Amino acid sequence: MLTKLSIYWASLPHAVRTAIVLFGGAAGGVLKHSLSQPNACFTGPCLHGYIVSAASAGMTAVVALYIPSPLGRKPWPGEVPTQAK
Repeated sequence: MLTKLSIYWASLPHAVRTAIVLFGGAAGGVLKHSLSQPNACFTGPCLHGYIVSAASAGMTAVVALYIPSPLGRKPWPGEVPTQAK
C-alpha cells in the first residue's frame, strides 16, 4: 500500500504536492500549538474551533503561496507566465 501511495504522490504535479505539504504543515502547526496548551479544552465546540482554525491557517498558507506578487516570482515548471499589463 505504501508503494501505491508513493507512486500516486510522485504522479501529482509539483504545485499540488507543494500545496498539500504547505496546508498540512500550517494546519498541523496550529493544531499542535492549540492542543499543547496546559489548559486546552477538549469539548465539542473547542475541538470544532481548533479544526476550523487549522483549516483556515492551511488555506491561508496555500493562497499566500499562489497569490501573484507585485515583486514577481519565477513561474513553476510548465506554468505559462502571465504578461504584465
